[in-house]
Amino acid sequence: MVGRLTHPMAYDAASDRYLPVEWSAFDMIGRELGALPDPNMAEFYTSGRTSNEAAFLYQLFVREYGTNNFPDCSNMCHEAGQNPGTNSPRMMTSLRNAARRGASIISFNPFRERALERFQAPQSPVEMITLSSTTISSKLAGAYRKAERAILVYGMGITQHWRGANNVQQIANLALLRGNVGREGAGVCPVRGHSNVQGDRTVGITEVPKADLLERLEQRFGFKPPAAPGHNVVTALEAMIRGEVKAFFAMGGNFAAAIPDWQATQAALGKLDLTVHVSTKLNRSHLIHGRAALILPCIGRTEIDIQESGPQSITVEDSMSMVHASGGRNTPASEHLLSEVAIIAGVAKATLGERTVVDWDGFGADYDRIRDAIEAVFPIFQGYNARIRVPGGFHLTSTARERIWATPSGKANFLVFPGCGEDPAQSDDDFLWLTTIRSHDQYNTTLYSMSDRYRGVFGQRDVVFLNEYELKKRGLADGDRVDLVTASTDGAERIARNFRVVVYSFPTGCCAAYYPETNPLVPLYARDPLSFTPSFKGVPIRLVRSAAARE
Repeated sequence: MVGRLTHPMAYDAASDRYLPVEWSAFDMIGRELGALPDPNMAEFYTSGRTSNEAAFLYQLFVREYGTNNFPDCSNMCHEAGQNPGTNSPRMMTSLRNAARRGASIISFNPFRERALERFQAPQSPVEMITLSSTTISSKLAGAYRKAERAILVYGMGITQHWRGANNVQQIANLALLRGNVGREGAGVCPVRGHSNVQGDRTVGITEVPKADLLERLEQRFGFKPPAAPGHNVVTALEAMIRGEVKAFFAMGGNFAAAIPDWQATQAALGKLDLTVHVSTKLNRSHLIHGRAALILPCIGRTEIDIQESGPQSITVEDSMSMVHASGGRNTPASEHLLSEVAIIAGVAKATLGERTVVDWDGFGADYDRIRDAIEAVFPIFQGYNARIRVPGGFHLTSTARERIWATPSGKANFLVFPGCGEDPAQSDDDFLWLTTIRSHDQYNTTLYSMSDRYRGVFGQRDVVFLNEYELKKRGLADGDRVDLVTASTDGAERIARNFRVVVYSFPTGCCAAYYPETNPLVPLYARDPLSFTPSFKGVPIRLVRSAAARE
């Protein structure tokens, strides 16, 4: 498998490359972390590929170490956009089946996507042979008013915006208007990218821990966890830029490619004393490293995990709060690979030494013990080990699902939208709102090809989509080359150069380009003030004819 890691790797400055090392690399991590005068000078990142068991041990180690710095992929939601017609073909099959049963499906999308109008299922021989398809989308008000039950599904087009949290609040308001919360077949549903984005949060990956979580951790393990709020992705990057952070540890993910404002943020990553990545495959982040750098390879979800007590299984939580177990069936790619759990336990022992009060070896030997500990700290996991052995797993309790409202009044409350405030794109007729998107052959930051067949783009990704009106207004034509320039308010220059213009049905005043190539255009300050999610879906830019085109 191309790019698959088989040995621990350490960066060698003399040769400017990574070289194989032994798992004694844990000791180097322990020395670097132990030498920091303040645990808050280290950042501990989690991606959604991390299992419940590994995530729980990770937060346990980091809190015993002494910090709540937990930048997490959900701060950014690695998925740059949620376009079911283009990016979620599996979801489209479910929507097609629902439409054939008579369900009304309503879609909001700045792109005119063929699959959200009519969908031809590749698994349907009749539709493929007869070139027939299923009508997907309806119009809004009438369908929602008539619906006995409705599910309101949203993606990153809602959250990756400087009013993202307010957007979600208004979706919840809409659901409450018709009683579509706490009713079977109804609800509000975020579409997530990674398999365990929700689970990581549920088992304690949070930079703002609640008092009851810290109390239960202290009761179960006997150490006092830190209570001060830690860093999320944006505040961690800001601290790195200020020089306040010296170490960065990542459980999976492609952090350096997923973050905004590359010019400043990637430069800050490169000035750290230590960077560590737990990974299955090589990615761009491994090249943006600190003075000392390690890549620790772990076994994948499809590989057999054998520990002292025998074969192990791990668990994840999906968007519906269903928890289920999975175990690998394939032989690991290398005998040198360790599991996520084993790596975390090894790093914790090397860092904390004799002062630790946690039985890391016991947890690594038998993952049932980890699940027992999760159950002790989080009561919603009652009967954890027994319940995951039932086919299909189990559902975690949600107070809203039971119509129990955690508000001072005990009732569900409507939230008033505060207004958008000043719109910088309306103050200058030359501005466009840029939204970052994915291609069809892309999963988060992983590119499987340079093409986007659903949008008719082949062999390239340096393209910007905008409609015919906006092209004519700027004296441009399909195929012209332009630079994308952010309308920054901090004086910094942010440019993505030499992009090809592609005419596409898209709203006036707006344009779109692929992620992560346009992440450098997104200022770190452009984020939702409530969630700190970067505004990947609303970046004011100008189009300037490229120098190459002018020549």
